[in-house]
Amino acid sequence: MMIYLENGDKHMSIRFPLSAIRLRDVLDCMNVLSGTEVRCRFPRYELCDLPDCVFEKYYTADIYKLNLFIDRYEQLENSEKAAFKSVLMRKPVSSIDEMLEITYGLDTVPTLACYSLSELGKTYVESGMMPELKDVPKEFLNFESIGKAIVESNEGVFVDDFFCKPNEYSRPNIEISIDVPEKEFFRFFVAPSANDMDKAQWVSLPRDEQLIYDMSKRTGLPLDALWYEEIESALPTFKDGTYEEDECVDEIIRLSKELAELPHHKFVKLKAILAAEDICVLGGIFDAIDSLDEYDLDLMIQDESQFGKTYACRVFSTNFDWNVIKDCDMYDFGQAVLKKKLGMVTDYGALSGRGQKLYTVITSSPEQTEEETEDEHEDLEMEMSQ
Repeated sequence: MMIYLENGDKHMSIRFPLSAIRLRDVLDCMNVLSGTEVRCRFPRYELCDLPDCVFEKYYTADIYKLNLFIDRYEQLENSEKAAFKSVLMRKPVSSIDEMLEITYGLDTVPTLACYSLSELGKTYVESGMMPELKDVPKEFLNFESIGKAIVESNEGVFVDDFFCKPNEYSRPNIEISIDVPEKEFFRFFVAPSANDMDKAQWVSLPRDEQLIYDMSKRTGLPLDALWYEEIESALPTFKDGTYEEDECVDEIIRLSKELAELPHHKFVKLKAILAAEDICVLGGIFDAIDSLDEYDLDLMIQDESQFGKTYACRVFSTNFDWNVIKDCDMYDFGQAVLKKKLGMVTDYGALSGRGQKLYTVITSSPEQTEEETEDEHEDLEMEMSQ
């Protein structure tokens, strides 16, 4: 199910449900510095199988509860989805928490599979739900009129070829809590071999490293000889081929421990570097960790236009005549500045090149000739004026 997310200037559309590792990455892309709440809405054009009352409305929700709601909703049977919609038709809700709670109480909503008033009336009579009509010959009964009377009595509503009784919904007596994983950078679904998938288990690193060592010890196999059916990573460029290197699992365990030692803002910077430079081999990732302080990252930047405006505000002098660039294309300007900085805008913000700073004056290098410097200045002016 596609969901639109917002946090300040940051926004994105992404398909839920997601793994816990991916949810943490979404929060980083959205620049959620503390907590786990985001603004979200269900876009109508995506034709989500939800009642009309939830579309285009903004909710503030814990992203993990939003994810759990979508996961539970997509696993509902058709009759349960109809029951859910009927409850919202009678009892509009104002939060994702309430919608999530309703998914746990749908067994209290009676539903009948029927597509017309006539079928509803017939079902009621034949199932003995209208004892006053049990002795009336069927040829004298108008089932459509009976069905219409049932609906008009406010007993229930038709939803997706089901007749539902939302008035009988009972709020479940439960408390929903979600364990949010901390410092989880890799997840393996690992088994002793491809023929022993019944013994497979999920292992999170660095927390569960001992489980892998124990499996290796029980089977007498080295770590890399175990069967890794599925691998998830918190790193944006970690690909399947990465773990096919010799002695790779030991290195991944070591990497997970190094990542756990990083402050979170440095981990986000690392992800930006890996994405910008497409680093996917383990040696390159370790090198990027060692060179984190050589890069500059602005988490608040959404695109090149915003970077161009921010650069101008922070670098130009306070008495700069802004009329000079009022008609400039700030996207092109920002792009030109980033090119000079050997940087780019990533999902995590604007990143400089290695050894560069984002918000410093661009000057010519000593080895440049005066002619080269003038040519570059003219190119930048042309890009600003387009």
